[in-house]
Amino acid sequence: MSPIKQQLLDAIDQTPDPLLEQLFTILQTPTPLTKTPLSTTQLRAAFGALKDSGEILGEIISPIVPLDEWDIFQ
Repeated sequence: MSPIKQQLLDAIDQTPDPLLEQLFTILQTPTPLTKTPLSTTQLRAAFGALKDSGEILGEIISPIVPLDEWDIFQ
């Protein structure tokens, strides 16, 4: 047996049964039922993904790097 075929069979053996049943149902129908990912994880929207993840520690008093080291001021 070729290594690629063995890898594919090993991946199928490790896949949970409900996902395999969903895949086989979709493959057996002549027309697509739906375009559903076979993943059980929910994707988060990119917009607002970092909302409420930061903390304000205080006011910005001065830049971390002196202004004479900035390329724009040279």
